[in-house]
Amino acid sequence: MTPDGPDQQAAGALDAEDWDRLPDRFGFHPAREAEWRDLLAALRRAVDTELTPRQRQVFVVIVVNAVPLDALVIELGSNRNAIHKVMFDAGRKLSAALAANGYMGHDTLGAHERVVRTGPVPADRSA
Repeated sequence: MTPDGPDQQAAGALDAEDWDRLPDRFGFHPAREAEWRDLLAALRRAVDTELTPRQRQVFVVIVVNAVPLDALVIELGSNRNAIHKVMFDAGRKLSAALAANGYMGHDTLGAHERVVRTGPVPADRSA
């Protein structure tokens, strides 16, 4: 496979370039760049410190690398329910970490919650 193919993506490599693409994929407004850069830095710290290796792998592959769930299921030899459970648990941990650090208040919940819980906005809705 190619160096950036599914095997590398399934490994959950934390490629800075992929993290830098998240604002566009999530539809973050450019005028709020300082805010979302701060959020992404906090999210990366939480991913590194709060998640188990398996949760980190699945979160990075699905959310950061934008690998489709079904492709990851095949790559890992798992099933959709197991991967959903890992993502649910990872999202819960990341939400708690971000909330504890002031990133998920009532006025900021929308975009932050979208990052942690659901992954990127589909291309046709990200404007």
